[in-house]
Amino acid sequence: MKPRILTLGLCMTVLAGMFILFPAALEAKEDTLVDEGSDFTKLFARTDNVGITTSNPDRYDGDGNRFFKTSGGEAYVIYAVPDLDKDDMRAFEVVTWYHRDGDETPGDMSFETSLDHEVYVPLDEVNKISDQADWRADGWRKFTWAANELPEGAKFLKIIFGDTSNHRADWAIQIGKVTISWQTNDLIGLQEEIARAEALLQEAEIGDEPGMYPQDAADDFAAAIQAAKQTANDPSSTPEDWLAAHQALIEAREQFESSLIYGLNWPEGAQIIADSTSYTEIALRWPQVIEHGEQQNMLYHVYLDGMKIGETAATTFAASSLKPQMEYAFSIGGGGQFEDARSGCLVYGCA
Repeated sequence: MKPRILTLGLCMTVLAGMFILFPAALEAKEDTLVDEGSDFTKLFARTDNVGITTSNPDRYDGDGNRFFKTSGGEAYVIYAVPDLDKDDMRAFEVVTWYHRDGDETPGDMSFETSLDHEVYVPLDEVNKISDQADWRADGWRKFTWAANELPEGAKFLKIIFGDTSNHRADWAIQIGKVTISWQTNDLIGLQEEIARAEALLQEAEIGDEPGMYPQDAADDFAAAIQAAKQTANDPSSTPEDWLAAHQALIEAREQFESSLIYGLNWPEGAQIIADSTSYTEIALRWPQVIEHGEQQNMLYHVYLDGMKIGETAATTFAASSLKPQMEYAFSIGGGGQFEDARSGCLVYGCA
């Protein structure tokens, strides 16, 4: 909404809405993908000879969806991080089922990572774990493959089925569940927030009128941007430093955005009503501004003889600790952003 100049009533002055956006705390930076093989939607790529089977889940600890080789030759699935610019893979775990035919067992799984989906590098340090002492009577055995530290900057993971050429069936290896964790690069996130903040400040109009940002708010925001840039450019900064600077700059940006000066409109004939509740207290009430249903977190600011004595989201306020036989001028204003506009206010003598 374009800020509007307030239409003053007899006893009202400017009212500025205060719109404060409280930034949510940054979520944990490490995220996890879990694929239980019910479809191919979580895959980045696969060979044509990878299918899905739902047969005999009782043989696989209740696992009713599994990837398997439908024919001979190389077979693999590939996963990618959600954001190729900012996310890096950190670890993975793959649950597989192997079938033994007599003394013949399929070859081991293999794993490769890539930075660009063009060059893939084999992973050597992948742990192979079995939760069973031996093969089951039906010939199946569960093996879990896990790596807790992937190469820096890994974006893609290729999971390659083991060789089944020495087995009577290509389905001798099946993948039951894939879990992959990745982490967002905090430096890139900070740099993007800096760019966003600089663009906002550059486009902001600075001044004391509706639609403008106060000079002191702009100065504080500029200082916050500079502090964030120093952290981003400091070679000794850690990921924790980047994350903290990112959070601080988000808060500074939201604070700057909340300082925008708004001019809102009173309904026609609006006035402050004052009721004397005792010799030392006056109850004030007034109508809502026209825009109250459109704006959130709006605060009315109450002034006594030009000095702010409180603020409220309601349209009532109790002024206390007054002296009998004294006259007081009350006004509803905009948090001190329109010092020259608080005039023509109700004068109430609490005699």
